[in-house]
Amino acid sequence: MSYFLSALSGFLLMLCFPPFDLGFMACIALVPLFIAIDRQKSKEGFTLSFFCGLVFFSVSAFWVSVFHPLALPLGIIYLSLFFGLFGFVICFKNGFSSPFLQSIFLASAWTGIEYIKTLGFLGFPWFSLGYTQHKFLELIQISRYTGVWGVTFLIVFFNAGFSQALLKKRLDKILVLTTVIIGCIYLWGHSVIKKYSQNFSGDELNVAVVQGNFDVYTYFPADAVLSRLSPLSMQAVKQNKIDLVVWTETVLLENLQKDEILKQRLIQLVKDMNCYLLLGTPSFRTVGNERKHFNSAVLISPDGGISYYNKNHLVPFGELVPGNKRFGFMGKFAQLVQSGEYDPDSEAQVLDTGKGKFGTMICFEGIFGDYAGKFVNKGANFLVNITEDDWMKKYPSGMKQHAYMSVFRAVENQIYYVRAANSGLSFILDPAGRIIDTMPMKKEGFFVGKIHLKNDAKTFYTKYGDMFVRVVIFCSIVMTFILFGKKSRD
Repeated sequence: MSYFLSALSGFLLMLCFPPFDLGFMACIALVPLFIAIDRQKSKEGFTLSFFCGLVFFSVSAFWVSVFHPLALPLGIIYLSLFFGLFGFVICFKNGFSSPFLQSIFLASAWTGIEYIKTLGFLGFPWFSLGYTQHKFLELIQISRYTGVWGVTFLIVFFNAGFSQALLKKRLDKILVLTTVIIGCIYLWGHSVIKKYSQNFSGDELNVAVVQGNFDVYTYFPADAVLSRLSPLSMQAVKQNKIDLVVWTETVLLENLQKDEILKQRLIQLVKDMNCYLLLGTPSFRTVGNERKHFNSAVLISPDGGISYYNKNHLVPFGELVPGNKRFGFMGKFAQLVQSGEYDPDSEAQVLDTGKGKFGTMICFEGIFGDYAGKFVNKGANFLVNITEDDWMKKYPSGMKQHAYMSVFRAVENQIYYVRAANSGLSFILDPAGRIIDTMPMKKEGFFVGKIHLKNDAKTFYTKYGDMFVRVVIFCSIVMTFILFGKKSRD
């Protein structure tokens, strides 16, 4: 029965994320698991939670199989280990006699472990429970203080109260308390959405997002890329007064620093459009005796000036394998997994259009909340994410999972957010997380949206980043030590 309940939670968690995207199911998704591991020993708690993770990730993360045959089984096991760690730790919760402390411990442990999963080279914020609520904009407005972690905490706290009510076979006050708290947050969020515009100056920017819909598995030379994107871009600027045209990640595979003819063609296109152009392309820089290669965003101005932002956080085993240049066996492994050979940069370079500054996040970087905050703290008036999601076109659920995390970046920083994806989803978000302009997936074309430039006002999350979840982790560690102490005395 315990394994059935564990699998049931895995199944319910699947429903919370795309392709099903039934975010409201998150309020009960963990209840079967919590019942299954109630009063279990840590070994059984680990096993049951790990099994729940296997069931959940085997479907929800199936899209990773497009990268390499080993990616899916290894990824599922790796991610499920975090579920197992949670099950191991929370089996000590019964050391607290207070149901309230038990629920706090459950929510803190889950949220803290989700955050730990995002750290380091293998950091992976994907499938954080708070992201299931991207459609419930009133609820997620708290992320301007807590990031996505506050939403995760609330969901788990509610599940803990619900599971206690079922175990006791009566309405539990923790469930009532949590329901009241969520209701108050929802009402507060509704009022926040109505007032969001007060943090913006009167300055506006017209942005054209061009979606090329190139097949990522086919090499398109620069001529083919320009013959498709240049007419779309010119059409956009002729129909509207455009300040910035945005193309997508690595849309040009040729290096502008090496190809002077291509660079001049792009500069001439920008002069003809009389607006700025942002596009993705490789670049390099010599540091000492070493040449470093970057996945870059390039901003070309109407006067021919060129600025670069080089990707800071690379996709592990997709763009970088640690030690692949120093150790021969790691280089062979990089060839086995078909990894790129990019180098990470360390500077969050803000780009300037003259009318407003923006931070550019390239693909994977858009799912890290602290990255967006760095750009805003450096003076960015809006955010741009350029990405190449056509890798996942066989499994659009992965493309949607990636895109919907962007909603939190806009809300966390109360800022406009432009997302340009080769085959979608491309859109513009307002500071409340609402999609104000978009176009269908897997279509070639463009759309134009008006954004308002953020002034110097910063949210709590922008200023202090993941402070909330760090406090949660501290609390969960203290509570764990207390529980271990009680267990050792028993």
